[in-house]
Amino acid sequence: MTVMTGKNIWVGRLLLSVIMAFGLAISGCDSSSGSNGADGMDGQDGMDGQDGAGLDPIDVAIAASKLESCGTCHKAAGEEHQAQYDGYVDESALELTLTDVNSVLVAPGDYTVTVDFSITKNGLPFIDVAGLPSLDQVRFYTVQYNSTTVQYLNGNQRLRTIEPVAGSPGDYTVTQTGITFAPEAPGPVLDGSHVYGYIAQTPVLEHSAGSGAEFPEGTHVHLYEDVSNAAIAYGTGDVTDLNSYVSKANVGEIGAQPGCVNCHGEPYLKHGYRAAQVE
Repeated sequence: MTVMTGKNIWVGRLLLSVIMAFGLAISGCDSSSGSNGADGMDGQDGMDGQDGAGLDPIDVAIAASKLESCGTCHKAAGEEHQAQYDGYVDESALELTLTDVNSVLVAPGDYTVTVDFSITKNGLPFIDVAGLPSLDQVRFYTVQYNSTTVQYLNGNQRLRTIEPVAGSPGDYTVTQTGITFAPEAPGPVLDGSHVYGYIAQTPVLEHSAGSGAEFPEGTHVHLYEDVSNAAIAYGTGDVTDLNSYVSKANVGEIGAQPGCVNCHGEPYLKHGYRAAQVE
C-alpha cells in the first residue's frame, strides 16, 4: 500500500481537475450552442457635433426666386447670358403684317405674285429702302397644301423683290415672277395655300465663326432681340378650315411633360426666328 504525502495529494487533485476540464471541453464541442443572453442596456448618447457653415440664407432666397435664372448656376457670366435670353424671349419691337396677295398669270403654270405688307417698330412705321437692308432676316415664301394627303408642296418658292410704297411710310411690296400657282386661288386637289413671311433684327449672340463666335459655323440657329412672323392662308391652309393641318407640337403642358415654350420662349420659334401657329 502506498501512502500519499500532502504534495502527492495536491498533484493528484491538479491532474484530476485538468482531466475534468479537458473532458468538459470535449463534451462542449459535441453539444449545440445555447440561446443568446438578454440584451444589455443602451449606452449613453454621444455629444452633439459642431454646426457646419451651412448655406447663406440670402443666396438660398435668391436661388429660390430665380429657379430658371442663368445666374443661379453661372454667377460669373449669368447676368450677361440672362440679359441675352431675356432679349430673345421678351416682346418684339417689330411687327410684320401681310395685307394682300395678288397674282397675274403670265403663262400656264407661271404667275407673277405680289404681296403687300407693313412693318412697325415700337408701334411706329418702320422706314427702310428697297430690300430692307437694315433687317438681319427678311424672307417671304408661298406654299401649297393638299388636305387629302396632309402634305405641304411646292414650298421653296421665295418672293424676293422688296420695294417701299411711295408716300406710305412702313408699307412695302414683295414681288416674284415664275411662281407656279396663284396662292389666293387654291385648286380642287392642292386645296390650300399659305403666303408666309418673317423678319428679324439685332442678333443676341455672335453667329459667325472665328474669335468670339458663340455659334458654330454653318449652324441654322439664330437668336434675335426682335422677330415677327406673319401669314395669309387660303382654303384648307387656314387653321379655321375643318380639313386644315393640325400640328402635334405641344406648346403648353400635358401632365408633367413640358412643352416647347418652356425652353424656347413663347411663341416657340423654330431655328430661333420662325414661328408656328399651334393649338
